[in-house]
Amino acid sequence: MIGTVRQKAQIGLYSASLFLATVAVVCRFWSRKITGTKWQLNDYFMLLAYLSVLGLSIAANLAVTQGELGVHVSDIPKRLLPKIIPYNLKMMIVIPFFLVCSSFLVKMSITHFYIILFPNTWIQRICRVQLYLLLGCCIGGIVSCFLMCRPLAYTWNKSIPGGKCFDIKDFWLGISIVGLFFDLSLVILPIPVFWNLRMSWRKKAKLILLFGLGLFICIFSALRVYYDERMNFKDLTWTAAPAVMCTVPEPSLSVVAGCLPITVPLFTRASTAVKSSIMSRSRTILTGSRANGTDRRKSLPPNETNNFQRLHDHLYPMTAIVVSRGSMDRGAGGADETERAGPPVGRRNFASFSGIRVLSEVHVDSEVYEDLGR
Repeated sequence: MIGTVRQKAQIGLYSASLFLATVAVVCRFWSRKITGTKWQLNDYFMLLAYLSVLGLSIAANLAVTQGELGVHVSDIPKRLLPKIIPYNLKMMIVIPFFLVCSSFLVKMSITHFYIILFPNTWIQRICRVQLYLLLGCCIGGIVSCFLMCRPLAYTWNKSIPGGKCFDIKDFWLGISIVGLFFDLSLVILPIPVFWNLRMSWRKKAKLILLFGLGLFICIFSALRVYYDERMNFKDLTWTAAPAVMCTVPEPSLSVVAGCLPITVPLFTRASTAVKSSIMSRSRTILTGSRANGTDRRKSLPPNETNNFQRLHDHLYPMTAIVVSRGSMDRGAGGADETERAGPPVGRRNFASFSGIRVLSEVHVDSEVYEDLGR
């Protein structure tokens, strides 16, 4: 049942996040295909991360539709509470599991991409260490999800004798802080390299912006830490909603940020195709207008033509132009030849050459100017 504004907002947010992640992944692998690039380890990491995001989105939507996430406990009918509360407590295992998988797999994908992108650099050495740390954190987080309570059923059934749990809020807080640290690391690492590249500052800014989108994702991580601390298990269905609303977009947008650098060739080709289509249509319209006699070009008004003055030939005579192509002909085995380009009335009959490079020398006869000066 979806009745509150917070529930409707959750459904819209989770659906939009999943849609963006899906488009990004499709564009990533389409770009790999059109460039003929084989799949790398970072591609497999990203695919697994997307599948985890898909599971996270489904679990969050089920928590809204089946677990009344986004509704005050006091507003839920008492006859439904024995079913609703255990359902949400089970989601306290499922949602963190998919969060850990999706979040750390995305970071592992981006880290491995840096290893390939920056070979034989200090970044590569740091990223190799970071990749192993991320793998260890991912495994540790997954194991912790199923060891929060012993036995596991004690998570949602507190009537089991001898059961105990560690603080779930501390677990969520720890996951958030570790994820935030690695997000900042992936944003900061490539900045010095891009800044030292020999290119314009605008291109540097574009690269830093492209690889620095993770900084925007850090906002969701910080908000999740804040709402984790404010979670109240006495009103779990209401207070857990903001934390989950920050949980789902974080790995979804991380998938988008991790796929964008790979999809640059795809967007470049699409942009070129659009420009070519626009140019082709413009030529078609222009050709049609000329054929129909509707091509109207600007002409000077009659009063503007009076501003031009005729130059007299005896003051500015046209001189003969001499073209020397000796170097070209000698290269072909011929003798040095000099030929006059024609009568001094502006008609220039330059000899045509075949080949890649044409060398010509132009000499202007100055005798006329010397006689004029006398």
